[in-house]
Amino acid sequence: MNHNSIPLVSIWMITYNHVLFIKDALESILVQKTNFNFEVIIGDDNSDDGTAQIIKQYATKFPQIIKPIYNPTNIGMHKNTIYTLQRCTGKYIAMLEGDDKWIDDNKLQMQVDFLEKNKDVSLCFTNCNQIDKNSNVIKNKMIDFDSRLFTHIDIPFFAPTATRLMRNIIPSTIPNSFFDCGGPDTYLLTLLSLHGNIKFINKTTSAYRYHNNGIWSSKNSYEQDIFSIKTRNSLLSIASPSLQKKLIIDIYNRFSRLKNTNNPDIHQCYLHFKTEAKQNFRINYNLILYIFIRIINPLKSNLFASNIKKIVFKLI
Repeated sequence: MNHNSIPLVSIWMITYNHVLFIKDALESILVQKTNFNFEVIIGDDNSDDGTAQIIKQYATKFPQIIKPIYNPTNIGMHKNTIYTLQRCTGKYIAMLEGDDKWIDDNKLQMQVDFLEKNKDVSLCFTNCNQIDKNSNVIKNKMIDFDSRLFTHIDIPFFAPTATRLMRNIIPSTIPNSFFDCGGPDTYLLTLLSLHGNIKFINKTTSAYRYHNNGIWSSKNSYEQDIFSIKTRNSLLSIASPSLQKKLIIDIYNRFSRLKNTNNPDIHQCYLHFKTEAKQNFRINYNLILYIFIRIINPLKSNLFASNIKKIVFKLI
């Protein structure tokens, strides 16, 4: 292959203090068997643990493949995601964060072949294993059902980031709500779902690393709910009315689990939600306001609690 030609696939990678894992991630890319060129656009967000030095070693050895971006200051996950994506030149973009890795050296070829043949699909993803910091398998196959097709309405938020391959159709101007979301990968998945179907291929190609410093794995259940509420709230501005309806119910369920806590983050999330509802929803805003005031405060009756979902579905 001529590594001076434009790559068919850009591998998007962001990293921050992944010194223990970055070699595994990069090596799992370099062993990919493909009949096309690929590049690795890796954004290091001012790591201070030696991650950048390891990246430099690989970039020196594989200059036509490894193309690093060294942020002079820590700009955060969202900006790092956008800056890195904007430098991806391939027809397709594969996603792999610096603490995860691929475990199938035919991953890229298999997924590219699928998207080349299925023009109605904007993104495909596969199964993956869960591993610990030492690469020991915690769980085989995180997804326990067979291959299937998803749409914008039943978007698979659970799609493992490390398994995704998508068409390079991310808009040059990202909506401001992107910077309010908890998970940038979930926001991008939703954007892609507006342009085509999403295919799950039940083949295990990747490994998601569960460790104490992971963006998701480092959070307890309470923090994960807050993170998810913020993410779903940000999606309301780009979702179709049908998906908005599902997001409202999901936000309701998560607020319900948190209703007895006194953390001010919950009230802040509620205020964000209220603003989005008033600005973007073609629904009964007063109903939503009423529901969430009741959720934030203790519910006054079991009857209200049991019927609230029915009310939402009936009137939205």
